[in-house]
Amino acid sequence: MVDAKSPLVLVADDDDTVRLLVRQALELDGFRVLEARDGRQALQLLDQRPADLLLADVEMPHLDGLSLCEEIRSDPRLRNIPILMMTGHDDAAAVERAFDAGATDFCQKPLQWTLLRHRVRFIQRSHRSAQELRRSRERLANAQRIARLGNWEIDLTTRELHCSDETLRIFGIEKGAPGSLREALVSCIDSRDLHALKEQARHAIETGAGFHMEYRIVRAGGAERVLRTEAKVAHDAYGAPMRLEGTSQDVTERRAAEAEIRYLAYHDSLTGLANRRNFRDTLSRAMLQSRRYGYKLAVVYLDLDNFTRINDTLGHDMGDLLLKGVAERVSRSVRLTDYVGRVGTEDVERNVARLGGDEFTLLVADMSQPGDAAHVANRLLRELGRPFDVQGHEIVVSASVGIAVYPDDSEDVDILLRCADTAMHHAKRKGKNLYQFYTESMNAEAFRRLVLETKLRKAIGRDQLILHYQPKIDARSGETTGMEALVRWQDPELGLIPPGDFIQVAEETGLIGNIDDWVLRTACAQAKRWLDAGLQPGRVAVNVSARHFGDPEWLTRVRDALTDSSLDGRFLELEITESMLMKDEQAAGESLEELRSMGISVAIDDFGTGYCSMRYLRQFHVSTLKVDRSFVQDVDAEDGAEIVNAILSLAQSLRLKTVAEGVETEEQRAYLRARQCDELQGYLISRPLTTEAMEGWLRDH
Repeated sequence: MVDAKSPLVLVADDDDTVRLLVRQALELDGFRVLEARDGRQALQLLDQRPADLLLADVEMPHLDGLSLCEEIRSDPRLRNIPILMMTGHDDAAAVERAFDAGATDFCQKPLQWTLLRHRVRFIQRSHRSAQELRRSRERLANAQRIARLGNWEIDLTTRELHCSDETLRIFGIEKGAPGSLREALVSCIDSRDLHALKEQARHAIETGAGFHMEYRIVRAGGAERVLRTEAKVAHDAYGAPMRLEGTSQDVTERRAAEAEIRYLAYHDSLTGLANRRNFRDTLSRAMLQSRRYGYKLAVVYLDLDNFTRINDTLGHDMGDLLLKGVAERVSRSVRLTDYVGRVGTEDVERNVARLGGDEFTLLVADMSQPGDAAHVANRLLRELGRPFDVQGHEIVVSASVGIAVYPDDSEDVDILLRCADTAMHHAKRKGKNLYQFYTESMNAEAFRRLVLETKLRKAIGRDQLILHYQPKIDARSGETTGMEALVRWQDPELGLIPPGDFIQVAEETGLIGNIDDWVLRTACAQAKRWLDAGLQPGRVAVNVSARHFGDPEWLTRVRDALTDSSLDGRFLELEITESMLMKDEQAAGESLEELRSMGISVAIDDFGTGYCSMRYLRQFHVSTLKVDRSFVQDVDAEDGAEIVNAILSLAQSLRLKTVAEGVETEEQRAYLRARQCDELQGYLISRPLTTEAMEGWLRDH
């Protein structure tokens, strides 16, 4: 049955009877048939719709069958159409001419219809097979081109090399180039790899085993590529090796990507130093060598002091630039130190790592004495102590350094790192900008801090926090002007724990947020109760954590605390640090304006210890400067007095109120009162009082 999917045969013959008979014979076999009276009409029909098969008479007017065949073979669109020539000549010359013109087959007239149908079916099947084979080869060539994979084979008898077009492209050799193809390919192989490649091939031929290898080639122009070759030996029926067959794939980009992935997996993306994983591997190898040769090594753990202040003040981009500068100085210190890096590797930078944030580690190998590690630590502290110039900003930083020694402190990689980390935190607690060797007692202290953290998490939910209040008085009249709310922790087992013992733990663990909210709500509620009792507490000051200031949600909680306690905002004062103003000027300005709209006053705590400029004081609506206790305690010294005088003069010129913290002697009180300081706070006035004691103070004063 003939349908639109049946093969289409074009019959070109100037004899109408022949065309009719051929049509009838082929349609019986399910072919669709088109007719052309001569070669020219046949070309026109083929241009409109290519046929699956062409039957053409040799002798036709206008364009004979041989010329038609040549025209078709020269047209890229039609050249693959099978052509069956029909001829009345019974001589070899006619047949040769037909095949020379590009005929697929021929048949003689008069036609035998049964034989014609079989021959057409056979040609059509052969054509389909040839098309599928051609498409398969094209798909293979495309796949090889996409994968940059070429195939080749070497005849082991003649040493003749055959290879695919993609192989030639990979090696950068023009197809049909003069000279020996084998020599051209071999000449591209890097001399550093050629001998090994020949040995692999020789061994494969001798043993019959396959091989795979990566090697480098250098193409014309000097471009170096990396190839991966997989090869095997083909044997004849008697087991003798016949051919060496293989593939060659260009894996240059893949290897570069893998190298980049490996680099990123083992290096810090910001500084280029080794990361924690890399450093652990290096330390592990160094410990094995140390054990084998009997020498000691040390891990130096470095953490910048108050680095968050840099980020808060100047922004994270500036912080990143500073970290790069720190990495360069740390690396330079390592290169200048003879006994750093002797771990059997040429890559000294592996012995310096950035673990994350502002934490760095160094490996001091092959030590003759522990003093070697101390020498490295001192060198680091000196190098980091020099000012950094970061985009025109002069930044001074310091660091705390911990040192752990192998095998004295531990023979385990992770424990040794933890020991160095513990020593570093101990250095921070001892005053920063110094180094500490690990001792067993530090471990006990670290355990105590862990216990403290666990207890603190429970304390917040079990109402174990309490507030003490330290009064502030007018420097001239002695009247109570307000108080500062100070949190304390009443643990049922440990007793009363001062903030110095747990606030840092709370900040490190993120618990400070819950504590600050509790302090704010409790202080507002208590101030309201005192006011309802007819007492005059003045402004109750509450410290604000840097992580809250500027956060719209925190401002909502402040408003809620006032609303829930029914406290007028003018009885609440919030104490912030200078760095909070500089972290984000716009956010700081909006927050201060919002607080001002609630009637809340704002004081800058520990003034003089940060980087605040006069521009910020003029720009933002703050009401009070609190002179840091370290300056107040030094008023007897010439330098200390000058700083206090400068702060008081600045506040008076800007019409800001001043509070002196840490007043402990009558001499200090007299000096501050003479310099027109507004308010005093400190042990001379009163130590922090319980709620009940503070209520008694208010009644007495």
